Amino acid sequence: QSTPSQGVDMSTEIEPSKNTIQFFILLLCPTSRVFELIEISAADTPRNESTIHDILNLIPQKCTDERLVDKRYVGFVRPSDRVDFLDLQAKAFGEEVVNEEEGRDYWPSLNAIHEKDVLVAILEDYSGYQMSKISKPIVRNSKFRKMIRR
Repeated sequence: QSTPSQGVDMSTEIEPSKNTIQFFILLLCPTSRVFELIEISAADTPRNESTIHDILNLIPQKCTDERLVDKRYVGFVRPSDRVDFLDLQAKAFGEEVVNEEEGRDYWPSLNAIHEKDVLVAILEDYSGYQMSKISKPIVRNSKFRKMIRR
């Protein structure tokens, strides 16, 4: 006869494994001057499989503003270093590295999405440079930066 375990709090959040990642995507509309920050959590993005196309496909599921959800996005830019993510078939999170002593891990390159990144979705007919420049007042705002550090 089994007894229920005592003292185990099942409501605590499970720590993401090395096979998952968490980051943010900033959606902007320069003409209507609206923006939304969406969080992509560990459950949304299996690290070893996701492509840039897979990440783009998460936008309609996560976005709540109708003015932004219907836009056509063609990739991402990381405003901190202006790296563009435009190859839709590219692996989103870099390559897996296997070390016999330490097991599997991921080696993030410059051309990979990193943990806690803030990416800006690139609108059709805009360049990554343009979207990065448009996002600058938002991503440099102290309240915004404090919010994403939580």
